[in-house]
Amino acid sequence: MLAPTIAEQARTALAAATTATLATIDVDGRPLLGQVRIVDDGSGAPVTVLSNLDPLTLRSWQDARAGLSIGTRLSLQGDLAPVPGLQQLAMHPVFAAVHPTLIGPLESIDYSWLRLVPCRVRWIDDDGNGHWLQPADLANAEPDPLSPGLDRLVLDITERLDDDLLLMAQGLVGRWRATAATLVSVDRYGLVVELDEPMGRTTARVPFPERLDRAGDIHAAVAALRNAAYETPTARARRGESDPSGPNFTEAAGLAEGVEGDGGGAADVDRVDRPRHRDSYALIDSLERAGREAWAFGAEEEGDGFVSFHDQFGDVDRIDGWGQGDESDTGVAQEVEPAGEVVEAGIGEREGLAHRHPA
Repeated sequence: MLAPTIAEQARTALAAATTATLATIDVDGRPLLGQVRIVDDGSGAPVTVLSNLDPLTLRSWQDARAGLSIGTRLSLQGDLAPVPGLQQLAMHPVFAAVHPTLIGPLESIDYSWLRLVPCRVRWIDDDGNGHWLQPADLANAEPDPLSPGLDRLVLDITERLDDDLLLMAQGLVGRWRATAATLVSVDRYGLVVELDEPMGRTTARVPFPERLDRAGDIHAAVAALRNAAYETPTARARRGESDPSGPNFTEAAGLAEGVEGDGGGAADVDRVDRPRHRDSYALIDSLERAGREAWAFGAEEEGDGFVSFHDQFGDVDRIDGWGQGDESDTGVAQEVEPAGEVVEAGIGEREGLAHRHPA
């Protein structure tokens, strides 16, 4: 299953970070901590701009060893080094866009550009396990293109998918016992959802068929997932039964499987109709199941299934499976033609009429 590597997760967190806790070594060897504003320099190294009077800056001139904590999952150990002037000019637009309040300090000689050159990187994964990475791992990993504006993207996809998110988890990931799904995050490899299942709240990943390299491809990828979900047996079962958690869900799944395999109306049951579309994700207006065709008994059908015509035609009460009708008082049977006309038949003709197809 496609999923981001540890290095990709760490690099994405670094690229998305705007603030961090910087630690330098004080005169007595104890750590000196302070909040700083940062940007990724494009190679997996964070850059900050600090006043020359800031104790963190002053200590970095005496001892370059430092550490940086980003959020609760990423930490870096390394050395603080000045950023060369040409690189400052190249990074100026990026830094100013992320931190517009620092436009003045960015051009002031009273502020220093400092880069933390990492020597060790530690990342805490989703399960709380720690992983040590080499600086090259972080530098070679690509940040996720969906990371900028992730919160807004999650809301947008949630609104577009509506109930289809649960269908994706049931049909594409096999979590068919889930009763509710909530989108937690999105990355270049797929959707991360929280599910309500009988054993409790769980997390699952609904992967894209391939990795996304551009943020603009996200909506097409989600639409492809949704379309694939509607081709699964779970989707066919939902079209046959509105409550997939109900007691007849397994039976409905088997029924829907059989309906889908039918020859498109060649027998007595039409296949399930493809759902109608309504927006850019082709969401379903309703989960409809096509009804069965009208079932007309042929002459070969046995039993008393044919409806009594006595109310409409008083001379014939019923026709048994093989055409043995009750004789009327007049001794004349009537044949009902498709056009609704009643044709009298003699007693000698009754046996022949009885074997005609009622349609």
